[in-house]
Amino acid sequence: MTKSENQNRFSLANFINFINDHFSLIIIVLIVLIIGFMGGSLWTENHLLKSDGFVGSNKQVVKEGETAQEIDDSIVLDNIPKLNDSDHVLGAKKADVIMISYLDFQCSYCQRWHPTFNTLLAKYADQITFVYRHFTLGFPYSDKLAQASECVAEYGGEEAFWKFTDTVYEKLTDESIYTLENSNPIITDDSILTIAANAGAPLKQMQDCLESQESANKIEEMKQGAISAGIGGTPATIIISKKAGSELIPGALPIEEVEAMLEKHL
Repeated sequence: MTKSENQNRFSLANFINFINDHFSLIIIVLIVLIIGFMGGSLWTENHLLKSDGFVGSNKQVVKEGETAQEIDDSIVLDNIPKLNDSDHVLGAKKADVIMISYLDFQCSYCQRWHPTFNTLLAKYADQITFVYRHFTLGFPYSDKLAQASECVAEYGGEEAFWKFTDTVYEKLTDESIYTLENSNPIITDDSILTIAANAGAPLKQMQDCLESQESANKIEEMKQGAISAGIGGTPATIIISKKAGSELIPGALPIEEVEAMLEKHL
């Protein structure tokens, strides 16, 4: 083959002819490559979200619809409000160790923390005063669920509050609290009222309480108290003891790490 023939074979005209002759095949290959790339990206993102590989870090992985939750290590723990009549308390009445948890029902990390909270309660009920406070983050049902829990406490008592709280976390975790409306998962007032009634709160008073939003100020006061101490996310749990002062549990740490932190306080 001569040099001129070789140049002619790879000329621009031949390249254009090749494109024209195989245009449909090239388009199909490009579409397959693009779909493969997008599918791989979505799988990777979904895998990371499901794995929630954030444990032990103050900067938590943020899921769609969640507010970035970061707890500042420079938090001024001394500014955490003292125990008061608005608090929901379990465990020892006047223990030397207090654990105050700021939580949002719809926060997925709070849902992870709740079983840990209950395990700690069962194990240290005679040594620690456990306190539950609200810190709503603006999820679609955060405020309504928090207000409902306060209504339950108001009209059904503390036992009803804790039963309602346990049930809501369970149903949020397994997603049985949701009803599909136009293929969108929603939490209806009827679902909330049913849980409240089963917890022991009177239905009529619960309906009136939810409609009036009478618990909103109490919830906001809890949140502002946390913000004044530097808390900006959930779950945030503060250990307070006479023996070792104040310490922050940042996020939904495994129970083994929490118990290791507790050792210096008990």
